[in-house]
Amino acid sequence: MVSIPCSDTLRDKVANAVNHAKKYSHPIILSYVFEIKEKDPLQIFSSFQSAYAGKRFYWATPDRTFILCGIGVELELTTDKKFSNRFFDIYSKWKDWKEHIQIEGAHPIGTGPLLFGGFSFDPLKNANSSKWKPFHEARFTLPSFMITKIGRHTLATINRLIQSTDDINEIINHFNKYEYTLKKKNEDTNSFLNFTIKKESLFHKKEWMAAVEKAKEQIKQNRFEKVVLAREMLLEFEGSIDIHYVLSMLNEHQPNCYLFVVENEGKTFVGATPERLVSKRDQKVQSACVAGSIKRGKTVEADEEYAQMLLSDTKNIHEHQIVVKAIEKVFREYCQEVQLQNNPTILKTPNIQHLYTPVEGTVKKGFTLIDFVEKLHPTPALGGYPKDAALAFIRNEEPLERGWYAAPVGWMDDQDNGEFVVAIRSGLLDEQKAYLYAGCGIVGDSKPEEEYRETEIKFGPMQHALGGKLNEK
Repeated sequence: MVSIPCSDTLRDKVANAVNHAKKYSHPIILSYVFEIKEKDPLQIFSSFQSAYAGKRFYWATPDRTFILCGIGVELELTTDKKFSNRFFDIYSKWKDWKEHIQIEGAHPIGTGPLLFGGFSFDPLKNANSSKWKPFHEARFTLPSFMITKIGRHTLATINRLIQSTDDINEIINHFNKYEYTLKKKNEDTNSFLNFTIKKESLFHKKEWMAAVEKAKEQIKQNRFEKVVLAREMLLEFEGSIDIHYVLSMLNEHQPNCYLFVVENEGKTFVGATPERLVSKRDQKVQSACVAGSIKRGKTVEADEEYAQMLLSDTKNIHEHQIVVKAIEKVFREYCQEVQLQNNPTILKTPNIQHLYTPVEGTVKKGFTLIDFVEKLHPTPALGGYPKDAALAFIRNEEPLERGWYAAPVGWMDDQDNGEFVVAIRSGLLDEQKAYLYAGCGIVGDSKPEEEYRETEIKFGPMQHALGGKLNEK
């Protein structure tokens, strides 16, 4: 097991960083990476609940072989610029910082200086509430301390933002404090705060059904080919919501899904999504077309029957192909080589199954991870097609404020590696309230009542994680 350097070596590294900050009149990020004995990132996340509430993030891939747990906020990058400008404003700010980074220790992808955060769905949507305001149109943070699980290995990253006037001893104490934390025994996290659902509110059913009918009419008029309409549910609780309990439930009951948690100013955006937007490792990129849904069967035979129905359903196949076409177009533009299978397969989550087509490519020189995020968002799976016409319809007709729901959430490092998901099957937690979101794709032959029932199923994962029953209608 590797540890941070001895005090003399560390003092030299810190002194060099302070001198760098003075020479270039710019703060520097000093990042130490070292392997540690195996730690459970979920327990680490929980153990900092009181000391760092509102300053944590969590991320896990569907197979749970790659997990991030970030504690503290060493650097925050935000923007409230609109549309594509918000993507490149964040990219530009991070690019400037990358000129002032020093990393000590071997640092595989997913360690070292790494930003975690996300973007809003549509910055031009008129907001009627302030519940999403702390999240901005984009917000990313560099953690003070991070645990990364890569397969069987667990690594720690300690970051420090160093100013030219900082005291060297205080900086050294910063590193030693977190190293000491790693040596402590994990706290017992088996007990949870007591909270129970006292009220459930569904909003705007009549308006939502009317929007579905209006969408179908505009599809017939060739205004657009598909649009995705979302709904909102409010759960109110006796007692404050325990995010560790919610995350533990999602971790246990939502295999095959990415997990994400973003905390900010007393609010928490959390979800378990099956949908990757884009992943970039060096010059290799991947995305996933996930569109077209049907419920799970209660027996193996019934489940397979539903899967075959989905694979042969004209409406769902059409909806899926719209997504494939749009994502493939972006990959053909930004990649030298593209691999795309001809027919979709089935992606199963505990309470719903989807049509699924993976896409892979090799990035052309000059294109970045953020280029893909900006160009792909929103895919037709969460916005519609064509993009601009569908977004305009959502902006005018959808009776809710999406905030970060269905938007890109994820991470990126200093070498342009990273991964973003589409933040669905999610909710915004605010002390004793939980705002949940679900949507479905509307095409020409959609039936409003069937689409409404589909959204009820999609509310299920978050309802269940918050102490309710898993909706299997």
